[in-house]
Amino acid sequence: MSSKSYAKGYRFEKAVQLILGTIGDCTRTFMSGAYTGACDLVWTWQLRMWGVSCKVKKDGYKTIYDELEKDDTDLMVFRSDRKPAIIALYLHDLPEFLGEEPE
Repeated sequence: MSSKSYAKGYRFEKAVQLILGTIGDCTRTFMSGAYTGACDLVWTWQLRMWGVSCKVKKDGYKTIYDELEKDDTDLMVFRSDRKPAIIALYLHDLPEFLGEEPE
């Protein structure tokens, strides 16, 4: 691996792939979409293929983490002006959120 940031991104993609793989089929795309601009992972769940983009930032998502770390917060919904809303939750909570038992 050529750089620390590449290695960090690869480790994160692999961790996401393992968790999503417990509730459906999840595969890494060729070069994580680096050449095609495609998503990093393809996750098949409930007869649909979902494109998954994995991003790691040193502290770029601090506000989201701050909100999710509050005692009574399980999900965070946020949006920018004139953009659709986004839902955030901890990845390890996803199987429970979806009502799935890990395989």
